[in-house]
Amino acid sequence: MTEKKLSYRITFVLLITGLLIMLTGFIAADTAQADEIIPEEEIMSLNDIEPGMEGTGLTVFSGVEVDEFDFEVIDVLPDYQQGQDLILVYLSGEKIEEAGGVASGMSGSPLYVDDRIIGAISYGWAESDSRYALATPVEPMLELLADEEADPGSGMEELPEMKTPLITAGLSGRSQERLEADLEDFFMTDFEVVPGSDEPRMEPEEYPELEPGSAISVKLARGDVTIASIGTMTYRQDDEILAMGHPFTHRGNVDFFLGQAHISSIIPGDMPFKLGSPLPQPIGRIDQDRLAGISGGIDHYPDIVPLNIEVEDEDREVKNSIDVQIIDDEDLLISLPGLISLETLDSTLDRIGRGTAETTVRVMANELQEVVLRRDNMYYSQHDIAARSLEDLQVIMDIISNNPFQDAGLFDIEYSVTVREEDQVALLQEAEIKEDEAEIKPGDELDISVKLRPYRQEKKELEYTIELPDDINPGPASLSISGGPTRDYRPVDTDEFADEDLSASVEGFTDLEPMLLEFVELPQYNDLVMEVYPGYPGIPHWEEEEDVEEEPEPEERPAPDEEEEPEEEPEQEEITPEEVDEEERIREVESTDYVLEGELYIDFTISDDNSREVEDDELPEEDDDNGESR
Repeated sequence: MTEKKLSYRITFVLLITGLLIMLTGFIAADTAQADEIIPEEEIMSLNDIEPGMEGTGLTVFSGVEVDEFDFEVIDVLPDYQQGQDLILVYLSGEKIEEAGGVASGMSGSPLYVDDRIIGAISYGWAESDSRYALATPVEPMLELLADEEADPGSGMEELPEMKTPLITAGLSGRSQERLEADLEDFFMTDFEVVPGSDEPRMEPEEYPELEPGSAISVKLARGDVTIASIGTMTYRQDDEILAMGHPFTHRGNVDFFLGQAHISSIIPGDMPFKLGSPLPQPIGRIDQDRLAGISGGIDHYPDIVPLNIEVEDEDREVKNSIDVQIIDDEDLLISLPGLISLETLDSTLDRIGRGTAETTVRVMANELQEVVLRRDNMYYSQHDIAARSLEDLQVIMDIISNNPFQDAGLFDIEYSVTVREEDQVALLQEAEIKEDEAEIKPGDELDISVKLRPYRQEKKELEYTIELPDDINPGPASLSISGGPTRDYRPVDTDEFADEDLSASVEGFTDLEPMLLEFVELPQYNDLVMEVYPGYPGIPHWEEEEDVEEEPEPEERPAPDEEEEPEEEPEQEEITPEEVDEEERIREVESTDYVLEGELYIDFTISDDNSREVEDDELPEEDDDNGESR
């Protein structure tokens, strides 16, 4: 063997040896990391689990106390779904028989063989023998505590997952029905909205110690309205916990309330479920929501946005105030404030129907120069005043949540509304400018008469004044008289920016704050908006000529084949209201006692101060066909 070949072989062997040493180091590091989470003697590896093994599981069947149940390992299912290993088990025991099998809410119930944890119940089948269940092995669950950037996983669609019961307290009727539709895009898992309660059954100091098998709650909102799910805690190490054995929303890095729960009973059926109530006081936060389960910590709490709602039924002299803390997640904030406000309106009014509403929306955000934004308005509806009055709140939350520029740093939302059954709506019926049109000049004040027709009442005449600027162009002009916003507002559609540079402007905007300010400064629906749209300079008037002794000679007309083509007049481009610069707008906005409907236009002419009417005998003479003056 040559010296050169020997050198190559030695180098190759050294490289392989180095790689093996590195790989051994990685394996040792992973093992050490797992040992730091839970001692090796307390877990049973998936490789050691065999069919026929029997063990004990822990869960809460009623109240808050943890009970035991029996199970048998039927089989180990490696790579059952896109790389996910699962364990098929059969549950038994008196409590399981009473419940009718594995129940929704038991997800996360730990399973032990010879006092060593093997995993947690995670999936079951509907319309079958529900004593059979699938369990998630403990190893992938422990990775949630070891690695905050764990792979979210995929393939949930084909797993026989038990639907996550999403318990709502403080919602009913159409609000509860709409919640499921609104949260479809938020949940990457199957869930089912069920009514519940959030009444304190015990004081926080009476809460039992959180242990494997304890009933836990994961909340998206808490307070006078609660939106939460119930599951079971699998494992606890100091202040860190694992639970559920499957995803809650499957959104990866999250920030949800962690709390405890009280179980009323397990309701039997094709798919039994735990009927329970989240205990009001949170005890921590959930920060990971992955394929293998959820994890979080105790005594660390999520970021929230407080929502305060004040509703008054003026006719019945009933007032209602609601306070809710919503998780600071824009995908929730775009819908939950409006939905909770609708519930508050429905429960206060105790009817769905016509009426007039006066509303105020007030939001506070750290990342805006105008920290407090306020929008007042008045609404009318013949059919559903509660739903109609939510428009401003929904649009503002849509702008904040969907804008492509920045996180607003929202930290407070307030919505107040006063409702009465009175039909405070009026039709804009007639309008006129009182001045003689021939005398309207730049700088004049226009006296305007507007006649309203309130609903089933006599006409009302209102008088206003609008001043024309001194530099307004003479010529044709138009006066628009309308109610409410003079232009439609279209909420931002983030799909438009999917393939675009997000630094680009959106409909003329380059920042969030101007978008919000433009909306909150729009006229209200009870505002009368009068706006003048001037035309272009009119056709020049004949100039007054001095007397001359000689008559001008007639111009020589060109031969027919040499006739010049008439010059084309420049096209006069129409200016729409949207194209008028805000500073140049000639507009007056006056508040009224009615929601105004309709729009009126008055065309008029602005005279030129520097011109005068030309009499017929002052017009220049024209040539007749024979070239003679006439």
